[in-house]
Amino acid sequence: MVEQDRIGDEAESVGERRSGSPWLSGVIGLVVMLVGGLIFIGARVLAPNGEAESPPPPPEPPVCAPADVKIADGKPMPRELPEPLVTLPTGCLPPEPGAAITFADVVVGDGAEVKQGAAYLAYFALYDLGTGKLVASHWKPEHKYGGLTGGKADLTGDLWSRGLAGMKSGGRRVLLLPAVTGELAQDPVEMFRTVPLVAVVDVTTS
Repeated sequence: MVEQDRIGDEAESVGERRSGSPWLSGVIGLVVMLVGGLIFIGARVLAPNGEAESPPPPPEPPVCAPADVKIADGKPMPRELPEPLVTLPTGCLPPEPGAAITFADVVVGDGAEVKQGAAYLAYFALYDLGTGKLVASHWKPEHKYGGLTGGKADLTGDLWSRGLAGMKSGGRRVLLLPAVTGELAQDPVEMFRTVPLVAVVDVTTS
């Protein structure tokens, strides 16, 4: 009788161990799935050569435009427009050397239009687009370079005065001047254009 009880107890113990096996198998299966998922994610993150994929490069900034230059009025000037207070754009690329001169009117004049060969007088402030430094200014008498030029308007080629085409006397315009090289850079007026420039120009005609 005692022998039968012992056999029965052993049978129950074996049954308990067997009944626990599905639970253990489920845990092992879950662990295997998690490990497999991590391996799959790691394979997606790693490039074929085993290095982490680089994030895509940020989009290239746009090229600066004259409309990006902000102009406010400074101190009044007798018989002239007020001194321009200039805020240069940031976060944009300068125009490529040799690109076309672009412009935007700040004040539209009501006088005669600047035409090829017409006599004109221009007052200007000139800024280095890259550094923001003032290069020359009519409104800063202490500046070592004057900001006054004139003569017969040449609206052809790559000369800076091409940006005056269509401008009317009494007006103000922002010019974006790409850098120039070679002989043009030796011109007494164009010599500043070894770097891209922003020019704020007031013009009168005669």
